[in-house]
Amino acid sequence: MIAITATVQYRGAPSELAAAFEPIRRRAFAAAAVYWQRTYLPLHFKTIAYLRYKGAFKPRSKGYRRRKQQEPGRAALPLVWSGALRDAVLSAARISSTGRRTDLRMRGTRALNLVGRPGMPDMKSEITAINQSEAGKLAKDIDADMERALNAIGG
Repeated sequence: MIAITATVQYRGAPSELAAAFEPIRRRAFAAAAVYWQRTYLPLHFKTIAYLRYKGAFKPRSKGYRRRKQQEPGRAALPLVWSGALRDAVLSAARISSTGRRTDLRMRGTRALNLVGRPGMPDMKSEITAINQSEAGKLAKDIDADMERALNAIGG
């Protein structure tokens, strides 16, 4: 799970903006979720992921790496064996906003290891890894979207 926390400070009459705040927040966070899926998620399946998300990827076993190197075009790509997982999570996603939370739900495959078994890679954390620059960009985008929408209403 990726958690981004936002603090909103009102200027002016908060009662006028309070009713409009929640739909604006939902739209801003949904836009950020879509941006993350389309822009940053594909990077998790490229060789640059090992550098961008240092520490997120657990080293694989020697046997796994040997089998993977025997397949052309597959050896250096993280999280890619057949490409089914990559194709599933990069396809359409469902976004839902409730209360104080926005969820981006992606389709997975049976190969996705979401159970934290000892010695096995945590593929869920590898797929959802995010670095500081990405989190900062998403937070700035959310802030700009919300500010633009609230200014249109209140000012």
